[in-house]
Amino acid sequence: MKRNFYNSIFFYGLVAIVVFSALFRGAVRLWEIMAVAFVVNVLFFVWLWKINNKRTSGANDAKERSSQKTKLTAFNIVLWLFVIIASLSCYYSVYRYASIIAMIRLFSLVGVFYIILNNGTRYVALRLVTCMIIVGAGLSLLGLGQHFGYLKHVWNITSQNLSVTFENANHFAGYLELILFLTVGVLIGINRDNVNSLFHILILRIALLAALISMSIALFYTQSIAALIGVLGTSLVMILVLAYKGVVSKRAIALGIIVILICAAGICWEYDFIIKKLDITEEKIVTVIFEERLELWDTVLNLIKDAPYSRYFGTGIGTLKWAYPAYRSKKLAMAWQRIMYADNEYLHVMAEMGIVALPVMILMLFIVICTGIRGRGLKTNTMRNNRVGLKVHFILADGIMLGCSLGLLSVSIHGLFDASFRMTATMLLMSIFAAIIMRMKVDSHDQQV
Repeated sequence: MKRNFYNSIFFYGLVAIVVFSALFRGAVRLWEIMAVAFVVNVLFFVWLWKINNKRTSGANDAKERSSQKTKLTAFNIVLWLFVIIASLSCYYSVYRYASIIAMIRLFSLVGVFYIILNNGTRYVALRLVTCMIIVGAGLSLLGLGQHFGYLKHVWNITSQNLSVTFENANHFAGYLELILFLTVGVLIGINRDNVNSLFHILILRIALLAALISMSIALFYTQSIAALIGVLGTSLVMILVLAYKGVVSKRAIALGIIVILICAAGICWEYDFIIKKLDITEEKIVTVIFEERLELWDTVLNLIKDAPYSRYFGTGIGTLKWAYPAYRSKKLAMAWQRIMYADNEYLHVMAEMGIVALPVMILMLFIVICTGIRGRGLKTNTMRNNRVGLKVHFILADGIMLGCSLGLLSVSIHGLFDASFRMTATMLLMSIFAAIIMRMKVDSHDQQV
């Protein structure tokens, strides 16, 4: 009874910050970040109270007490190494106030990871996944209504592209990528092992398909070419993974490849659409998209190379906006105020936290993505008869793990060309995805969804 009480607190607290961060500009302003941090601190305190007070938590037997222990994974070492590097960068920060705010956000994200890792039961995980899909579909429908003039924009956002409650369409596209692939994973994983009634399976698949279509259309109208590149590249990986696992038939794989080719053609069409909509020449859009971005990256590289301290420990986490003006070129001098990010997540991390932080961040992403793609790792007792269309016992847990990992892969590819996960809302989803993957991996030999 008390265990369900604690699980409800964790669930509703996490839902509150997920919804809040999505509705309030991605939670990029100080008061929004502090609101998220406050809720996470409350949840973290409740978790500590639960594991340290046996009478309150109801840990009366050995099995219950063992479930209270902090679960350790290989990911923990890399995660805390990243936190230590971020802390060291604060010592050499060019603006310590900004670095302190960034560290508060980072510790909040780490707190979310451990709360879910140690309390993310099947019930909590499934409800969280459902909530995130509803948020993604709801934002997509809201954005489409705004884009076509049926609904008013919020927060005085006047972007010509679909950005919904976010200040930038590229930021919303990065957020949407995560939920889009999570929806795909759940759609693939739903079968008779998870739902007893065929009617319920049909209803769930129709609802998920509707959510997937709405998110896909919204993603297209964000006009984020970098996001579409990430989605296309990840879709190809998804098809190869599912083919290797024997989850889909050859016809389904062929259909998926055709869809990818159609989307690739859509990128070319969208490129022409942007030129016509903004009424600019092709030469100008090439300058804006490519030449200025390359010059921005070159400027950030000069910042990284400038001094030994900046090279090894960065300018301080959260300080690129403040360090950049001293290095900006004459061509970008008039645009420095709009440059808050390096438009490349990997350069951004190197600039703020030093070159040692880059391999650690890449290793974190690699561990989580590979763990999710591998799934539960159960082989011998999950094989079915070799039927066309379904060869492996691919249950909902596998679908959720795969969807989370593919979402992370997509924003990682997107991050090569843009600031895909600088928003608190997006980072929050990434932390939740990583925790769900690791939790399901830890429990893979004990339970099945």
